[in-house]
Amino acid sequence: MGSILRELYHGQISPRENGFSKNREHAAAAKMREALEVLSKGLDNSGRENLNRLEGFFGEVLDLEKAEAFALGFKIAIRIMCETFGKSEPSSDFAYS
Repeated sequence: MGSILRELYHGQISPRENGFSKNREHAAAAKMREALEVLSKGLDNSGRENLNRLEGFFGEVLDLEKAEAFALGFKIAIRIMCETFGKSEPSSDFAYS
């Protein structure tokens, strides 16, 4: 494992590539909502119930992904702190990948 600060500086770690801006996220959510409304109009009650269940499952997956992204960001921050304060290698619990 190399220096976290050097990896960040040389572009080997790019938090921007793994995150979304609020505007981009909101625009995508609005497009998804519109598409779901159009789809829902063409379904019977059973189809709408299935679509609602699918939306719920999607929300659960999204929550898991957001939690994982938060944990990864926190691990990167811990590695940066450790390196900044002189401990070059934190425990393997804080590995980036």
